[in-house]
Amino acid sequence: MACAAALARFPECQWLFLYETDNWLASVHPICQAISLLKARPELAAAGFTVKRHSGIFCGYGMRFPSSISLALGLNLSTLWNLDGPNESAWQVTDGIRWRTCDAVFTSPLLIRREAWERTGGFDAKSFPFSDSDLDWAWRCAKLGWKMAVIASEDIVHDNLEQSSAWSANRVIDFHRSRLRLLRRHRENRAYLLKPVLFLRHFVETIVLACKARFDTTAREKLAKRRQMLRTVWSDYSS
Repeated sequence: MACAAALARFPECQWLFLYETDNWLASVHPICQAISLLKARPELAAAGFTVKRHSGIFCGYGMRFPSSISLALGLNLSTLWNLDGPNESAWQVTDGIRWRTCDAVFTSPLLIRREAWERTGGFDAKSFPFSDSDLDWAWRCAKLGWKMAVIASEDIVHDNLEQSSAWSANRVIDFHRSRLRLLRRHRENRAYLLKPVLFLRHFVETIVLACKARFDTTAREKLAKRRQMLRTVWSDYSS
């Protein structure tokens, strides 16, 4: 809705810049680089950036398209084994701009080509109200022949300082609901096998957390969520 309002007011605009509340830019330079890159490489739908925390440590800017295996194993094991890490594509240089491709670049921040946005219809916020709207959009772009770029930058911070928002309490359930929906849409041949495997994982997690809950209040909170996930996994995590 925001993009539609912006394009209606500025019909000549060719770029959309998605900027989140936990982003900070040291200068306008990264945006200028992204515009230059998209002008030079018409196959790119969008350009994101390498980002870092306020401490200076670099953090994730994107990921490869997720697999059914990564969801079945869970976020912790997928992260440990780097199953969803960014594509290890070769770095390139265009007009002095160092960049690489990545399956899905997070919107933190992201410069988007208007043509790609309009051809794909933008984000599907109805299907993905919590997360994975950016992954779904990147996947739909890829099916139309577009690619995503990541520009090497030192000027952008992506860091919420570990502050919990109102939706954090249901994060684990909302994540599973969104990721299952994403895989069903883009990996139909494997998604139907996931629910029994997910049920088994949640069952094991419930037993482990039940043992810890006697001594750990944090484990009690997680246990309640795992029990809810056990009840709702068969209905796509909807109560």
